[in-house]
Amino acid sequence: MLYTEKIYWHIQLHPNNISWNKEKELLQTKSLIGLGELKESDQQIAQFKNDMKIGDIVLVKRGSTSIALVRVIGEVEISENDMKKLDWFKYRREIEVLDYANDNMPIFPQPRGTLRKAKSIDSISYKYIDEWYKVKHFRQLLDELKEVDKYLSKKDINSLKKLLPEESSIEIQSENVSVCFSKGNIKYFDSLFIKQYKIFKNFKIDKLNRINIFAGFNNTGKTTLLEAIYLLTKQNNIGAFLELVKLKNKLTKLNTHYLNSYFQDEVKISGNFNEVEIEIEIKKFEAKAKDIDKKDDYIASYESISFIDGEKLNNIIHTFESSPLIRYVDRVEILCNSLFKSPYFYNQQEIINTHSKNVELKEFDLVIKFINEHIDSNIEDIDLTETNNIKRFLVDSKIFSEESVDITSYGEGLQRIFEIALSFAYCKNGVLLIDELETAIHYSLLVDFTKFIQELAVRFNVQVFITSHSKECIDAFVNNEFNNDEISAFFLKNENNNIKAVSVRGEKLKHYIDSVNFDLRGKNNG
Repeated sequence: MLYTEKIYWHIQLHPNNISWNKEKELLQTKSLIGLGELKESDQQIAQFKNDMKIGDIVLVKRGSTSIALVRVIGEVEISENDMKKLDWFKYRREIEVLDYANDNMPIFPQPRGTLRKAKSIDSISYKYIDEWYKVKHFRQLLDELKEVDKYLSKKDINSLKKLLPEESSIEIQSENVSVCFSKGNIKYFDSLFIKQYKIFKNFKIDKLNRINIFAGFNNTGKTTLLEAIYLLTKQNNIGAFLELVKLKNKLTKLNTHYLNSYFQDEVKISGNFNEVEIEIEIKKFEAKAKDIDKKDDYIASYESISFIDGEKLNNIIHTFESSPLIRYVDRVEILCNSLFKSPYFYNQQEIINTHSKNVELKEFDLVIKFINEHIDSNIEDIDLTETNNIKRFLVDSKIFSEESVDITSYGEGLQRIFEIALSFAYCKNGVLLIDELETAIHYSLLVDFTKFIQELAVRFNVQVFITSHSKECIDAFVNNEFNNDEISAFFLKNENNNIKAVSVRGEKLKHYIDSVNFDLRGKNNG
């Protein structure tokens, strides 16, 4: 079964102006695709009837959401439109399903149109479908190789497998990274401008403080705003951007095909940090033949450009389907030490690094003291151990006097507080970003923990950016009797896909909360 170039289409199966999420049910039970509710003269009907052929590959989508990859196996048939039926459409073709999309599938770059042919092999829609088909094709080939193992030796099977291209994953180590601002009286961000990053376009925010809380309804970009600030701190460290993509999309490895489909729009973010103007740009481009040996499996190139007080630094990578990536870099320089803490990411090496920094600075006892006084008075210490190359955090407790127990034996709330608290020493003179702070933490701990966060932020001179869906969490910051002057809170609003921010400083926010039961998430209950 050799791979040959295919004809690709993409189609939407839902009736017009109807909320309809039955594509997968239709494919599973009827094995059909079709068109209906279009004028007889419509070009798309003509394409479906005359241009589409048996053997063509069709991506079934709903807007930018991919649903399945199918192969046409039947000629066009004509029925009657019947909106009561699952196969409601007039014009139809029989298909076989090759693959269903999984949760990690990137968005399809061409969301509009009922039926379209991916005509150009250079178009992003063609490349998207082609990459999916190739992956499915080679998986099938490997399965077929397993079926012939009774006729071939293991040596023969391994030799055949070597003929298949291995999918190239992107791993960039962040060694030899210098920090621009790490010592002295560092002043944090006072403003931020996002020219372009995901949902944000020409978004400006100022009056940033030591503690900054972002609240708002869903789809207002709270987490995305944290990502933008994080990327700005990482400057031309393109490895940090790739790691964020991997963690956000819950991937064990980031491969070149996925990145090519995921990355569509250029990133441009700027701000003022320590009274210095800074900026980053991240973009995808096609390298010229004179610049690199593009080979047959070249996919795309990416460039990260940073500007700190006018000084420009570049970092370029060229990616391939199976060949190793090619990288050109001046030097890697980040703005300051920073971490992005999300309840949905788990990075054990990062936790180990933060623990090591606390031990180095002799600050680890602070974390244990808080846990002992506010969470579990039986806990005396938490040690990092290694057995058979496996590293674990073991808790010394009065309850378990015979032996220490793994920290994962405790609730997620304790683990999350432990991880966040460790982060401050690591981010000294830098930035800490915490997504959905209240997740897994009992509301009764919020006042004490928010006060501890503010204390650590002052102790290590860390600027903190937090998102929250919890009114109790927001209230806790202004009611913990620490220092409301160092709090700025922002309510994000999505007005026709244009994100805007309304800011309230701590003491004013406390007044609203105390007098009119003000809810920063967008409600006023007074």
